[in-house]
Amino acid sequence: MTIKKSNLYILSFSVCLIGYLYIAFQFNQYNSASVGLDVCIFKNLTTIPCPSCGSTRAILALVSGDVLTAIYLNPFSILIVGIMIILPLWILLDGIMNSSSFYKYYCKIESIMQKPKYGFCIIILVICNWTWNIIKMT
Repeated sequence: MTIKKSNLYILSFSVCLIGYLYIAFQFNQYNSASVGLDVCIFKNLTTIPCPSCGSTRAILALVSGDVLTAIYLNPFSILIVGIMIILPLWILLDGIMNSSSFYKYYCKIESIMQKPKYGFCIIILVICNWTWNIIKMT
């Protein structure tokens, strides 16, 4: 089932905005080397990092220009930063041009991801990232 265009745009833009606000909130703590807010419920309950653990610190490292640290902390951070930069601009451009290019792209990706071979590849990548997070913790 495909999401309505307006709902997709509102949700995507809202998630990016919340992400920007959270990163801005954490930036002062990152630069002052104090302990940041630990929001990972999975890690708090199990003491095992989840696949996205380290993403905030990795994004902050990228913002500070430390690419290698970002990749070490969580390789997915490169993808997250790319999405956080491109997505709001794409939505804004669609609004200005009165087009639906982001929505069409989303629908195409959604149909591709429903094919088992692609979903399986994504699952393998997430498991690899999760394994990396667990290994670097030890």
